[in-house]
Amino acid sequence: MHTTLTNAKIWDGTGQPTFAGTIVIADDRIESVLRGDDPPPTADRTIDVAGQTVLPGLIDCHDHQTYHTTRSGRYRCSSGCCGTSR
Repeated sequence: MHTTLTNAKIWDGTGQPTFAGTIVIADDRIESVLRGDDPPPTADRTIDVAGQTVLPGLIDCHDHQTYHTTRSGRYRCSSGCCGTSR
């Protein structure tokens, strides 16, 4: 199944300014990021995300770290993500 996110304001994390474009998703994976007015491929589902900033590929950016002492007296750090990404 192909999904396109059209009219996105894309931030790619390279340090360059955001740009307008389309993100193409195939079977739950990003297939391509198209710049500007490049025509998107035919998709099973198209979502217009006009006015929204999209960060393709950035997942589970929210993390909790917990510090505690174990029964043996060792200090330990545990962390875990709050997302449901694969």
